[in-house]
Amino acid sequence: MPSKFLLIRMIVLLSATIVIQGCGQATAPSASDNAGAAAVEDTSKRSDSSVSNNDSGAPVNPPISREAMCLTSRVGLASSNQSRMSLSGNSTINGDVLTGSRAHLRLSGNSVVRGRAIVGESTDVKLSGNAAVLDGILEQSSDVWFQARDLSEKMAKLAPTVRVSEISKSTVFKGNGGLNVIHVSNNLRLSGVESVVLSGSSKDVFVFNIEGMFSVSGKASLLFDGDVKLENVLFNAVSGGKPGCDSTVKISGNGVWRGTVLAVRRDISISGNGRLLGAAFGGTNVSVSGNGFVLDATAFCATPVPTPVPTPVPTPVPTPVPTPVPTPVPTPVPTPVPTPVPTPVPTPVPTPVPTPVPTPVPTPVPTPVPTPVPTPVPTPVPTPVPTPVPTPVPTPVPTPVPTPVPTPVPTPVPTPVPALVIANWKVEEQTMSSITVSWATSAPATSQVIVTDMSTGASITTPSDSILRTIHYVVVRDLRANTTYRLQAVSVTSDGVSAVSNELTWTTDAF
Repeated sequence: MPSKFLLIRMIVLLSATIVIQGCGQATAPSASDNAGAAAVEDTSKRSDSSVSNNDSGAPVNPPISREAMCLTSRVGLASSNQSRMSLSGNSTINGDVLTGSRAHLRLSGNSVVRGRAIVGESTDVKLSGNAAVLDGILEQSSDVWFQARDLSEKMAKLAPTVRVSEISKSTVFKGNGGLNVIHVSNNLRLSGVESVVLSGSSKDVFVFNIEGMFSVSGKASLLFDGDVKLENVLFNAVSGGKPGCDSTVKISGNGVWRGTVLAVRRDISISGNGRLLGAAFGGTNVSVSGNGFVLDATAFCATPVPTPVPTPVPTPVPTPVPTPVPTPVPTPVPTPVPTPVPTPVPTPVPTPVPTPVPTPVPTPVPTPVPTPVPTPVPTPVPTPVPTPVPTPVPTPVPTPVPTPVPTPVPTPVPTPVPALVIANWKVEEQTMSSITVSWATSAPATSQVIVTDMSTGASITTPSDSILRTIHYVVVRDLRANTTYRLQAVSVTSDGVSAVSNELTWTTDAF
């Protein structure tokens, strides 16, 4: 009995160190998955998460030329040499389809290629039912699929800026303003109403390298937030997938995906009402069935913009203040002391001796006339010599530094916003209760249709999904059978420029 409990305890401890990765394959957790887990918000308690690609510690990929990241073609769907491509039901390809040599191309039902079928040598082509290739079938060798294969290998070697283990819930990926490389070590598997949102600017490039399954079903979708461009988004299904996994890239149900899908070593299946807005490059088996669409064929063609280095702002040099020159203090000149003039000593006046009077006859003694005493000469007061006042030395006035006059900045002239043009306004198909319409705009804009019942005059406008696009498809539902309606397309750009098409009058099918 003790050995049994010991065995159970060992199993519990072991299971705690095992991570069950996609398709039921149990492996020990890798360092890369742990790094990715740190970047992804825990989604177990909420329906979405947010992943940022602006980590300053993320590796920097070497510059890649535009030619190395560009599939210059309007191919919407492609397969390899000796492959099988099948279009059936009401499937539609907006653009060209391409196969390699010695391949098989089958179109049946109401399937249509709104472009050319470019096939390699010795390719077997068969059309049945109402199937059509609008711009003809051309037997011609092409290197487009090989360009896609080379691009897939180059993208797989890029250093990841973000690592995640799996994408199975609603997630927001925020761009870093340049090349964003997201490595998915297991599966991209979305269903229900889950969505992946790419948020960024027109300079953001998003590359997803997916090791495991790639499956989009239900109403799952890929959405853009900001000014993310369709041609800047790439999903690279690496090699042939993981052992034991379903390696086929699947878009089914009402799933809507955007961007270019590279699955050059895998099969591709678009079925049900699945839609791909972009392009797909598959391997041996490529099929579009049901109401599957490949719309607005825009192949990946991006020039990654490196993260801008801020221009250093020069430290302003202060204007030197002139050192004030001190005013020289003149050396004091000593006041001259006047030489003292001695006071003159008055000459002494001798005492007069009286003349003796003879006796007996006294001679009258004359009254002595006093000798005049000379008036003493006053001591001359020396004229004071004025102390010379030194001539003041003027303080030098510094030459004023002229205040720099700022160069006037011209008022920017606003760039005129071009008018929005609606073209190719038409009805694609109709039923007893719905009408499908399509049109093209000269710039990315929203999609709405004004529907007026000609018998009652009642008018409604279909809701907008707020997604900007140049190719527009809208299904107007809940209509009455055998009823005539007036239709007008309405599109509005992100700058608020709007356009309204001319009127189309159309009648739904009768019972």
